Amino acid sequence: MKVAIIEDRIDRLSTYADEKIHEFDFLQIITGKEFTKLSNLLSKRDTTSISQYGCLMIHRSALDIDQRSTVIGFCEDQNIPLVFFSGSISPNRYRLVKIPILYINSKDFYSEKQLLFLDEIKSAGVANLLILQFGSRWKLNRLLNLRNELNYLTHLKKISRLLHLGLDEGLASELATQEGLEWVKGNLGDKISGEQVNDLSSALNALIIDAL
Repeated sequence: MKVAIIEDRIDRLSTYADEKIHEFDFLQIITGKEFTKLSNLLSKRDTTSISQYGCLMIHRSALDIDQRSTVIGFCEDQNIPLVFFSGSISPNRYRLVKIPILYINSKDFYSEKQLLFLDEIKSAGVANLLILQFGSRWKLNRLLNLRNELNYLTHLKKISRLLHLGLDEGLASELATQEGLEWVKGNLGDKISGEQVNDLSSALNALIIDAL
């Protein structure tokens, strides 16, 4: 998988980025004249120059609204994870609707978590944006977020079908390996009982304790 960092501020890149990122041969850093060329193409809604990448990481304010819209539409069509980083972003926000999108502060983006993220791509061929957001504790944070959401939806009595849990495929596959949770890999329209929700909650608590 090839990935790209699109950064118009060469000074910030040279100041904050770890030199080790240049050791990843699948990573291309688009800046300077190459950035200007890319920006001009995106202004024409031409996405051919980014079609080779499996993940894009972009300085948000480097592109205007129309250019960002073009990139988002392209990534949604191609199912490509997308990162926008900027010094004005706070707090960091991850969302999973059509595709995984992470909005992250520049200081967090150019940190040791970036190397962990690139190492994961190198070893597993997967762009896991949660590693870029949370570093080595990404699994714990994912479980905590799910537990909080589960408690909230349970309180509102809004869980009656599997789709209401909002599990992504990777997390569903991981949870399904736990005894009694095979049902989380079912069809999204499947009805789920209060007992199943309680089983899931108990399993999450156990997994969180193990991850601490």
